[in-house]
Amino acid sequence: MRYNVWSSGDRLLVSSGERSSSKALICAALTACLFSCAGGYSGPAVLPNKPQPDNAHSGQAQASRVGERQEAPAAVDSAALLKAIERRVRADYQALHECFSQRLAVDRSASGTIFVEATLGAADAISETRVVRDELKSPAVADCLADRMRRWVLSGAASAGAAAGSVVVIPVTLAAAPSQYAVLRDHVPSVGEPARRALLTRANVGFADGEMAWLSLERQPLRLAADGAHRVLVVLSGKAAGLAAGDALYLPPSASRTVQPAQAAVELLLLTLRAAGVKSGKPRVFRAAKQRTVSLKDGKLRVTPFVDERSGQTRIYLGRLAAAGGLAVPEHAHATSAEVLYVLKGRGTMAVEDVERAVEPGQAIYIPAGKRHWLKVIEDIETIQVYTPAGPQQRFFHRAAR
Repeated sequence: MRYNVWSSGDRLLVSSGERSSSKALICAALTACLFSCAGGYSGPAVLPNKPQPDNAHSGQAQASRVGERQEAPAAVDSAALLKAIERRVRADYQALHECFSQRLAVDRSASGTIFVEATLGAADAISETRVVRDELKSPAVADCLADRMRRWVLSGAASAGAAAGSVVVIPVTLAAAPSQYAVLRDHVPSVGEPARRALLTRANVGFADGEMAWLSLERQPLRLAADGAHRVLVVLSGKAAGLAAGDALYLPPSASRTVQPAQAAVELLLLTLRAAGVKSGKPRVFRAAKQRTVSLKDGKLRVTPFVDERSGQTRIYLGRLAAAGGLAVPEHAHATSAEVLYVLKGRGTMAVEDVERAVEPGQAIYIPAGKRHWLKVIEDIETIQVYTPAGPQQRFFHRAAR
């Protein structure tokens, strides 16, 4: 691994890899896939311990001078400091990834570098941080990174020549995610009234012909206009428009409906599909208490269909799927149907196209047609399950009939 060293004024910048331009530091080859190929660490920047005026290093001033080559201060062992910061980045991987997940949850094509300036205090601890440049243009992510780094201890920094009072500029780069299949509800910003979080969209997971959204109704109604889309509304908690928790409402493209909450804090899941299929029809309510549950694998897998062919709907299948801890669903794919999951409870591990990630409550998952995937259940899992178009769910009922 070769590290480039240059400076911005009196700031010594140390970055692994080649510079892509005078205004950016690129991801290190060593860590380009540190964040599951959705982000990376681009190496630290070392600043000599030197008294400076309060306004000497504004973000704008630094941005204008990145890339100017100068000799490294002899007192700083930049390679040793680089290793100290890399160790800290690796140890704090999960927390840093959580910061970036807030941006990727909205747009998986987001990319850019955030430069955080950290002042070293006693015993290698960071005493102060501030964002000096945000190429990602995401204040929430920048603040999250700065807050996380403020808790760091850079063991070995002092012995590398970066004593208390020294400043380190740490650039962390988010690279556009080539693929993304899962989003946590809490990572998606809530907008509008009623509060709405767009969980699965074209922008964040590539859901081309639909969208899944989480909504919270306080006292205000939800108005669903006839917009040419198939919609299924699931009540996650509370009561609304004659629907109890667990019930589902199907609306064909020609139908409209106003959903009035019967109490405060009603949580809903809304699936919208803008695609060919049945254009006419009537709204239909599916009562959770009246749906038949199919039990498989000695009771370890339970499937409760709501919207499917039996209700005259071939475009959408929606039901509940419950899997017991210890169950393993082997790798498989659905050739012509996409699968969507919203995790209500439980934990596990899932892989889509060999990319593994944890499964946890409040997570929305989109698996495009033809993509290989598997699931290992750690704690009993319950999900809302969707296939579009309907079809793959038939295997559950064929097996139950044997």
